[in-house]
Amino acid sequence: MDATHFHLAFTHFPIIGIMLGTLIYIISLLKKNKSGIIISLLLFVGMALLSVPVFLTGEGAEESVEHLIPHAHLIIHPHEELAETAIWIVYLLGLLSLFNLVNILRKKEVSYPLNWINALVAIIATVLLMMVGKMGGEIRHSEIRDNDQQQAIEQLKDEHQSDGDHED
Repeated sequence: MDATHFHLAFTHFPIIGIMLGTLIYIISLLKKNKSGIIISLLLFVGMALLSVPVFLTGEGAEESVEHLIPHAHLIIHPHEELAETAIWIVYLLGLLSLFNLVNILRKKEVSYPLNWINALVAIIATVLLMMVGKMGGEIRHSEIRDNDQQQAIEQLKDEHQSDGDHED
């Protein structure tokens, strides 16, 4: 399995895992369900760890598709930039979740104010990862691209083709 296959196969796990974890986490906080909180925190830590190789294989995935799409940099670069921001939020979520998990296990009680901060970071991570995932999907699936983005790519493609016609 090369970097592209790994990136495409595993990129969905952190997105879905953190989204699901956030839902369980918030419900568990509201219900003061310690088991649900612990499970969610473990899920956040696991997804943060899985995000590392997913992020690191992004460059290899880019290299394998950039020649397949005209003006691929217009689609890939924004995805890459947002992924760089998202990965730091996911790392923060993982570290904060690990800290909260250790705190819960040591004290045998839940620190609710600290966990609500964790919930806020989880919500931010969920939103960012959903945006990164959408942008990643647009790289190879032109049918889901925004019209403005698709028109800009088509315009550049047309300009590139007309420049080629004048070079003869």
